[in-house]
Amino acid sequence: MWNIENKFKVKIGGNYYIDTPNVIVAYGESLFAIKRREEDGLLAVDFDVYDAKGKKVATIRNAHIVSGNKEDYDFKKEFHRYWVIEKSSGRTICDVRQKAAAEGSCELEVSVDLYTKTGFRIIADSEHTNIGGLFMKGCTMNNCAAGIVIN
Repeated sequence: MWNIENKFKVKIGGNYYIDTPNVIVAYGESLFAIKRREEDGLLAVDFDVYDAKGKKVATIRNAHIVSGNKEDYDFKKEFHRYWVIEKSSGRTICDVRQKAAAEGSCELEVSVDLYTKTGFRIIADSEHTNIGGLFMKGCTMNNCAAGIVIN
């Protein structure tokens, strides 16, 4: 069984989120749900991937790609790593690495270049986060209700 987790350290978009359950909140909706599996303590993430028009192109649950538009996107997986690539541009839409494949002491590492349901673009690659002119790199949010809020 997977449970929503409050105690964790993840790296998303070149920034660290420690015990911050709502990493990015856009228009009142948390974009990432951090969860932990009871039997082995493995950390995972749930989120949806949208295109610029607000159409859902992939669903990530428990850090795995569970559905997606295979005509326009490639879905790759390795041991504890899952990612989505847009075929037309070669752009990596999301890259999820669980503990065995994540950097250093992080339990989970996530990079995304995606849109919200409303078409708002979020770029959070392995080095930095760029959201609507906000540029963040190497920051740590610790024990916050929300790391980044977009209204």
